[in-house]
Amino acid sequence: MPPPTPLPAPAVDTSIVRGQVEDLLEKASRAMFERRFTAPRGANALVYYRSVLAVDPTNGEALDGLRRVSHVLISRFNDDIAQQHYNRASLVLATLRLAEPSNAHVRPFGIELSNALVNQALTNGPLATVPALIAQAARRGVPAAQIATWQSALTGLQAKRQIQKIAGQIARRIDANRLTGPASAQTALA
Repeated sequence: MPPPTPLPAPAVDTSIVRGQVEDLLEKASRAMFERRFTAPRGANALVYYRSVLAVDPTNGEALDGLRRVSHVLISRFNDDIAQQHYNRASLVLATLRLAEPSNAHVRPFGIELSNALVNQALTNGPLATVPALIAQAARRGVPAAQIATWQSALTGLQAKRQIQKIAGQIARRIDANRLTGPASAQTALA
């Protein structure tokens, strides 16, 4: 089996805008009031607070603003997981990691998202994505026992699909009255 291909990282707005600290803080405050926490791209509270910190890494107002943005992101993540909107949850998690890399929710949310994604892929397929999801889950810190359980389930599902494929070939060949010889039910069974 080839090594799993990494899943694409969500596109997070990592913009930094130039300006005076006071102006950036004013824009950030306005964005918060207008509920532009992380959108639109390049003109949101997250960008403005990060821009302030690029100039003054100890600015208390910007640090507090990022914590408030993080609280919004935590709420969004929980809503997206509950509604099974995993792509949106992945983007929210990446944005939370950008806003506050040391936030206590980052690692558990990564594990929760991985659990949801792998279980969904095992249940609904496609199975081809499962190895990459399992590798991603391992990087996010999912316990080894859970990784082993998923790998075992994947192996079982792959075997079941292979058996179903062979059974279908046998049935089609029997229906076509090809019981022996090349490309027959007998050779498919073998």
